[in-house]
Amino acid sequence: MTRPCWKCGAPATIPQLEFPQTTESSLALSDLLSSNEVPDEKITLQIRDIVSNGQAQVDALDIQINSLAITLAQLMRSRDKIAERVRQHRAIISSVRRVPQELLCEIFAAAVLPDEETTANEGNIANPPWHLGHICRAWRHAALGYAPLWSSITIPSSTLPVRSRILLPQVKAQLHRSANAPLDIILRDIQPDVSIPLLDPVFAHSNRWRSLCLHFDHLYPRTPLKWLHPVDMQLDQLEKLEIAKAYDTEIPDIFSAAARLRQVILCDWRFEIYSPFVTIPWHQITHYRGTYAWTRQIQILEAAPNLVDCVLGFESFDDSSSNDLVVMNHLCRLRIEKPGFLIHLTAPSLRTLHCVYNSESLLSLLPAFILRSSCSLQELSLTDCAITSELIMVLQSLPNLTSLFLESDGDVMAQQKQSVLFEAFTISGTSHEYLCPNLTSFVYGFPLRFPHELFFAMLRSRVGESSPSPSPRWMFLRLFDAHENSDICPPEMATLFETLRATGCDAAFLGEDGTDRLKAKGVVF
Repeated sequence: MTRPCWKCGAPATIPQLEFPQTTESSLALSDLLSSNEVPDEKITLQIRDIVSNGQAQVDALDIQINSLAITLAQLMRSRDKIAERVRQHRAIISSVRRVPQELLCEIFAAAVLPDEETTANEGNIANPPWHLGHICRAWRHAALGYAPLWSSITIPSSTLPVRSRILLPQVKAQLHRSANAPLDIILRDIQPDVSIPLLDPVFAHSNRWRSLCLHFDHLYPRTPLKWLHPVDMQLDQLEKLEIAKAYDTEIPDIFSAAARLRQVILCDWRFEIYSPFVTIPWHQITHYRGTYAWTRQIQILEAAPNLVDCVLGFESFDDSSSNDLVVMNHLCRLRIEKPGFLIHLTAPSLRTLHCVYNSESLLSLLPAFILRSSCSLQELSLTDCAITSELIMVLQSLPNLTSLFLESDGDVMAQQKQSVLFEAFTISGTSHEYLCPNLTSFVYGFPLRFPHELFFAMLRSRVGESSPSPSPRWMFLRLFDAHENSDICPPEMATLFETLRATGCDAAFLGEDGTDRLKAKGVVF
């Protein structure tokens, strides 16, 4: 008696299937299979034999298949158990368990960086860094022992008694676990009737504040923030101040004595709300963003000679009659809502310039500013920009430019003007008369009528093997729809993007969110 296979349980032998030999009668059966004729009695008996024998074979095979299926299921269960055991034991020797605690803490710190979503749900015990201690004993030990992980404290807008009682232990726990680490404090929409018990423990550590963000979701006209008085003369370590949406709010003079204050942010990146009046030790400020009247901005710049990074918005666009000229010797990065203000500036160290509203007349002011400053601009961003001959003149004055962000102002008649611009960028033959020979990064927001074929032809002249050796290859290209803010790449451009990527260029189409992130990047310190 033969035994089944010891590995899989299959029978040692499988009976051979027998099929009727091809005979004259079987040929007749083939004819019947392809017709609707009635067979005679002899053929009927033969067919019944075929059906009977065939069914017996099917039944025998079904028995074998069922037996093999049962055996296969048993093997699969055994395999899964062994694989799970291997996975569990492999985890024991995984390199994750050997990550140095210092590196683990750095990963934790990156995981809890504040953003719009996390600050919207502040005080939730499930948010980082609280849940990092729920993974394992080693992670909990690392999280609890890493003071900077607990140094960002948000006091939310809700100050109801029940809410305060829940948050107070959390705030105290963070202050304790942060040890002596510098604190980053975020106070969101704190109303005049704020719960003092919730702020008291935070104010008691004001000598450790590294940054303070006062974020108001609602405007409180002429509301004095008297609850800030306890931190007066206590902000010895404060380096960064951010006040959002606090226009016409009375802010006490508590920052003029902050000797280490260097960064001041007094408006959002869209310049939607005017900045409040607040006393700042401007002589020591290196980074500033604010929206004020034209004359007030001049006063601030005159009082802040050490500015390195500056973002200027304006309450009104009317120039003053002043002929003041402010020399900013250390200014490296400037974003300005109206380039007309540049008539008051000289910045010999400027490397990055972002201009928001760029009409034809305002663009004509840029070459004079660049010449007067004798600066070597490397990055230029022009949003809501008129595509004109003045723009070409600006770019001709910037031979060292490596990065360009250009957003059309949406002029429906700009197609011909775009063609002239793209031709000026195009490299042809051995000629070196083309715009921005050192350009390696280009972001373009196109209007309704966009000569995309000419644009991509210009790109092909500057990338890949066809690009002349003196010209650096473009490594970064982004296009976005400045007319409709579409998130979908036009079909006629998709293949052209693929062609560019084949040359090694990082080319892609940007949706609305990606475009906003790039624009906001110009104002983030």
